[in-house]
Amino acid sequence: MILTSKYSNPQSSIYYLSAQILSTLKGGRSNTNVVDFFIYLKTYVNKNFTYANYIMTLDWLFILNAITIQENRIVLCTSKN
Repeated sequence: MILTSKYSNPQSSIYYLSAQILSTLKGGRSNTNVVDFFIYLKTYVNKNFTYANYIMTLDWLFILNAITIQENRIVLCTSKN
């Protein structure tokens, strides 16, 4: 679910989960193994994170060119302005 409906929890939206992932990556967790990063997020950031939502959110961030996956590691993309 990208947008929230009036019947769903906003914390389960892709926008919210993307913000959590980007915030964690910018906080020094960039270049972390994909599975280890999920475990970290589930343990310390959001206990309601499901693996399906995690993968969907990574796909969303990849499409937006916010992250890339290199050798099974999540890397934060830098803007080239």
